[in-house]
This record gives sequence, C-alpha cells and structure tokens, in this order.
Amino acid sequence: MTDYNQFIDLRLDALLLSMLKKGIVNEEEFKSYLDECIEKQYSFLSEEKKEQLLKKSKEFHNY
Repeated sequence: MTDYNQFIDLRLDALLLSMLKKGIVNEEEFKSYLDECIEKQYSFLSEEKKEQLLKKSKEFHNY
C-alpha cells in the first residue's frame, strides 16, 4: 500500500506543479486553499489534531 500512496503523492505533486507553472493557481492561493481544506474537510478532528495538520502543512510548504 505504501507504493500506491507514494504514487498518488507523486501524481498530486505533478498536478500542483503544473498548475503553479501555468499560473492557474499561485503559491499563496494554494496555501490558503490548503488551510481551508484542513479546516473544512477535517472538521471532525479535534482542534489539536487540526493544528498539527496546519503546522505540518506550513513546515512542508515553508509558510
């Protein structure tokens, strides 16, 4: 299953990169959308867990 998850991650990274290069979305928009998705799609998590996701996201994307 790990290989499959890595393949999905690679596909998502390629999609994001192509969107950034074509100007479909800029980095600031992407970061904002990412934060919004964490808040909305993971609303079932505790605030502590959501904060951990937000922190990991910010560390990974350097913002």
